Amino acid sequence: CNDISITDKLKNGIEKTPLFKFIPRTPISAILLARILSDEIKELPSTMTELYSKYSEIVLGRWDTSKGLLSQTEYDVISNVLIELSMYMMDNALNCISVSEVQDIFLNYLAKRNLKIDEEKLFNRLIYRSEVTSVNVRTNTFSFLHRSFMEYFYAEGIRKKGIGEITDKIYDIYWANSYFFYFGLLRDNE
Repeated sequence: CNDISITDKLKNGIEKTPLFKFIPRTPISAILLARILSDEIKELPSTMTELYSKYSEIVLGRWDTSKGLLSQTEYDVISNVLIELSMYMMDNALNCISVSEVQDIFLNYLAKRNLKIDEEKLFNRLIYRSEVTSVNVRTNTFSFLHRSFMEYFYAEGIRKKGIGEITDKIYDIYWANSYFFYFGLLRDNE
């Protein structure tokens, strides 16, 4: 963050946000915050969930057409396919899947919708340029760059589909972060 020209007001805001308490414990949050600051975002995230949400919007190109995404539709497709992938991978306890499986999920998603987009171009953006995913070209496998991205998109999925259930599963270490993000996405919810 020292290399980024930020105002004293913004610096003070960062230090006062509750998110600042988590940064020393989770180095990825510092990386995400620095990325958000480098894109000159005017409002600071106050929770880890907001941090992941803002970061995802930035790296998937929601607000900046210079990133290569030309429409809200393309952003929505990539975001929704990442949700489908994360749900498939989390539900089946997978760290990675083959690129052909990703392509099947992607094409299945598109087949259910009448969208006029360049499928090949968008697929390549999804797996090679999203900054939340990675492809191992040696093994031809797809994974999320960090497990927390998969957990975040999983939480988005259970929120969007309305399938979040409060069971003992929330205390299981495998699911705990997904539910942490899920509860963070339920703003103003008792």
